[in-house]
Amino acid sequence: MTAESAFRVVARTGSPDRAGALIESVRSELGRDPDWLVVDVATPGRSSSLEAALSASLAGAAAHVSSSCRGVMSGAGFESVDGAGLGVFAVSDPTGDYGVAARSLSGDPAAAAGAALIAAIDEAGRTGEAPALVWVNPVPGSEEAVLAGIRSTVGPHVPVFGGSSADNDVAGDWWQMCDGEALVDSVIVSALYPSVGVRTAFHSGYVPTRNRGRVSDADGRLIREVDGRPAAAVYADWTGDALAGASTEPGALLAASTMYPLGVPTAEEDGEELFRLVHPATLHADGALEVFADVAVGDEIVVMQGNVQALVTRAGDIVSTLVEGAADRTVHGALVTYCGGCMLAIPDRMDEVAASIREALGGVPFLGGFTFGEQGRLDCDNVHGNLMIGVVAFEG
Repeated sequence: MTAESAFRVVARTGSPDRAGALIESVRSELGRDPDWLVVDVATPGRSSSLEAALSASLAGAAAHVSSSCRGVMSGAGFESVDGAGLGVFAVSDPTGDYGVAARSLSGDPAAAAGAALIAAIDEAGRTGEAPALVWVNPVPGSEEAVLAGIRSTVGPHVPVFGGSSADNDVAGDWWQMCDGEALVDSVIVSALYPSVGVRTAFHSGYVPTRNRGRVSDADGRLIREVDGRPAAAVYADWTGDALAGASTEPGALLAASTMYPLGVPTAEEDGEELFRLVHPATLHADGALEVFADVAVGDEIVVMQGNVQALVTRAGDIVSTLVEGAADRTVHGALVTYCGGCMLAIPDRMDEVAASIREALGGVPFLGGFTFGEQGRLDCDNVHGNLMIGVVAFEG
């Protein structure tokens, strides 16, 4: 490659108050306008001044903006001051093609995702061609339908990675920005046709226990019965003292269940089960268990167990394995989705998480956002899970 055509990545983090300066510093370091930008941003609440600054500084760019939970991370560490942080991941790839588009969900997330993806493909100038990867940020609650819409548009073989837009307090203040417009209740999609290869991983830092059963009554994210018994009672039996005194208030179970999510066996790798994790959110008084991802009647569910050290080290381990798989190819940079629930369980250790990823990547740029749901590829399917870690590395 010539210097003019080389694939390059720059990642920077800092205060949202410096959004314009951060984006300008990225342009300056690249020496040209980026061909694709990902911006993850966390603030204690919506900020019209921040949105205006982003709109002005990103004018004309293929920019994919999504809100994060209480901060961002990069090779510089965990950027979170009073629940605020902003990160920029900029790609210079003159021989690649990139498109970004968003659509309002309008009561039909699948149709919105499909329309956004078609628009992003057109924006990339690759009409009719399947992208190498789709990067997506839906809003919580829409994820399975969004993935279905993408699948119906480009088929099941294109990797889909990203995470559900988040806020600081699970208050519904998540948002995105596309073409300078701040959006709520929408989905934003990027279609990537890079000049280099893409390598991905999607895993968790949890291990299965012996407690497992089969869902016998469920509706989307409400599990009513497991093996013919009330799901809340079964989960309480499986987790024992971990849920002692748990409230039936909406969302009250989130913190207590972070180390004891449910796993849905999805595939096998080297003889070991791969799990899509599901985060229990609420114990209902009628015995139902509400979760943050869809579960179907007939699904086997397993109580998974995590610990602080695993949450600290797992991201670095996943990236190390990914880099080792690249063999003699050069990794230029990476995007990471790290569950906001996991981050909230270990906020004082997040600099260690960022350092482990930086070390595994050999110091190349990366950006990590904290999401309220993660989308990635397990075996041969793109799925939505919780408490997961997704990695997209660009190699060439």
